Amino acid sequence: PGASGVCKQAGGAVPSTSSASTSTAPTATTTTVRAPSQASAAASAADIVEADPEHSLLAALSARAGAVASGMDTDDALATLQAYVGLKFWPGHSVLESLGNRLQILAPTMTARQVGGLLHTYVGLKTRPSDSLLAAVAARAEEVVPDMDINDLINILEAYADMQLNLAASLWAALERTAQGDAPKMSAHQVATTLLVSAKLGHQPSTLLAQALGRRAQELAPAMNPEDVVDTLNAYAQLMLHPGELLLQALLLRAEQVAPEMDAKEVAGTLSAYARLEQEPGSQSWSRPTPTP
Repeated sequence: PGASGVCKQAGGAVPSTSSASTSTAPTATTTTVRAPSQASAAASAADIVEADPEHSLLAALSARAGAVASGMDTDDALATLQAYVGLKFWPGHSVLESLGNRLQILAPTMTARQVGGLLHTYVGLKTRPSDSLLAAVAARAEEVVPDMDINDLINILEAYADMQLNLAASLWAALERTAQGDAPKMSAHQVATTLLVSAKLGHQPSTLLAQALGRRAQELAPAMNPEDVVDTLNAYAQLMLHPGELLLQALLLRAEQVAPEMDAKEVAGTLSAYARLEQEPGSQSWSRPTPTP
């Protein structure tokens, strides 16, 4: 994830600053509240919020949220964090720490939806949960994988990729089994996202998962929009996983059909993926083509 903060100026403009800042009393007209830079991302200045009546209210509510966090249930704690994402308001480290500590206690009782929602929310906040919270959530995720739907699965995979986190082998295996079972119901975007996230995390899908995703991609290829065509082609290229001749030709045919709708980035991405996928797949650097659906 990028290093830019989640906060914005009240008027809608998003200025930057490289100076350190702290939260002060909500009545001070010069108060600034800013998100920290991500350790894993390139260093850049965070955005700020200039204090006004609206943000003074948010500061007051945030102070109270930190005070009552220990009594919140999972939905309340998640709703609080999600509100900060929606408002693009940075509540401060102490508030996040209080909410994180409460969520760590609640993690063993979270549903699959709540696990995915929590990770996705931290991505929106552009910050990383504490190691102890991550460990508790990962342990719970593995327990509730059988209850996950496709959206829960995608949320978790995307969150780990965006936060540049590694999944434990046991959690990977559980998520792959769920993705394999859900593949026949996936949308084109979900197929592409599953492949792209695997590529981002440097994880080669299992043979069974690759086959299931390939079959679904071939079913959906004739109706894919430009973004999904490009993402699917690029995912296979980044994974160095040849999709098989039938699927490759179906994707290239669709790319030709939607080429007039592509923007500059999509054109470049399609050409780049095409060049790589046209290489001889028998090379040792490429995985074997997936079987023909």
